[in-house]
This record gives sequence, C-alpha cells and structure tokens, in this order.
Amino acid sequence: MSKTQIVDSAVLSYMKQQNRPYSAGDIFMNLHKAHGKTAIVKSLETLAEEKKLLEKTYGKAKIYVYHQAQFPDISEEELGKLDEEMKSIQNQIDSTAAKINTASKTLSNMLGEPTTCDAMKSLEELQVEHEVTVATIKKHSKPDQKKIDPQEKQKLVKARDEMCRQLRKRKRCTTDLMNAVLEGYPKSKTQFVEEVGLELD
Repeated sequence: MSKTQIVDSAVLSYMKQQNRPYSAGDIFMNLHKAHGKTAIVKSLETLAEEKKLLEKTYGKAKIYVYHQAQFPDISEEELGKLDEEMKSIQNQIDSTAAKINTASKTLSNMLGEPTTCDAMKSLEELQVEHEVTVATIKKHSKPDQKKIDPQEKQKLVKARDEMCRQLRKRKRCTTDLMNAVLEGYPKSKTQFVEEVGLELD
C-alpha cells in the first residue's frame, strides 16, 4: 500500500467506526497525529469525491461524516432486536440511577451524624481516660490504700469497647455506601471524597 492509501484506509476506518461528523482538525487530533494534517485533509477530500464520505461546508469549516448508504440495510427483525436491547439498557440505567439515588440519600444522612473524625477524637479521649484510670488503679493497688471501685473500671472499659465497635461499624457502612455510589459516579474516588467532604484515615 502506498502512503496515500494507508492514510485513506485509516481515515475511512475511523469515520466508519465513529459514524459521527468531524472536521479535518478533529480527525488529525483523534488519530493522535499519526498522519500529517495535510495528508488528512487531502484524504478527506478524496474520500468525499468517491462518495465514501459526505462533505458539508459551514462558513469556512468543512465537516465530514461517513456516507450512510454504505451501511447494510437493517431488517425489521433486526430493528426490533435493537429496540429491545435499548429498552433493556435503559432499564439497567434507570435501576442503577435509583440505587445511586438511594445510596446518596443514605450517605447524606450518615454525613449528618458525627463523623469518623469525631468518633476517633472521642475514642482518643476515652483512651486517655482509660490510661488515667489504669494509672489510678495501680496507684491505689498498694495494700495500705483503698482500691478503685471495680464497677467504675468496668464501666469505662465497656464505654471504650462500645466506641471502638461503633467506629468500626461506621467505617464499614461508610465504605460500603461510598463503593455503591462510585459504581455509577462519573468521577474518581478522590474527587468524590473531596466533593462530599469525607474524611478518610
């Protein structure tokens, strides 16, 4: 194949695959500058003359699109199948959108509650209290001094354990909901976290 034929083949193949209007500049960029712009322009003009592409002029700009007559005729049966496929895809889109909406509402409600950061702060405070309590227990463990109330100690330990449990639960719920939303979210996880104001460890 000559260089001209290679460019013509690449341009025609791309236009058929995309099946949408483009200018010479668009095609040049979309083909990642694999061919010179002058060669692209010449190829488009040649393919238009051969009726393989349709050429439309808007002011000084020329727009090209793959000639639809080159596509094979579609039977009524095939059209019916395509219509069913479109309906199925639309149902999937609607279902996904509903799930995202539900997950977003749930996540918004959770964001209205104390954040993970707040829970971590409370946990740290409890840990400090626990350490103070332990130090106090050791101090009062001397035979000649009164020991701390075991019930008070047990109460603090339970409070700390409950806070740890709630923290793990919140982290798990937040992660599950975020993953559900991200399934249909058009942006990255980092952008989503920034937009909703999540604070992750």
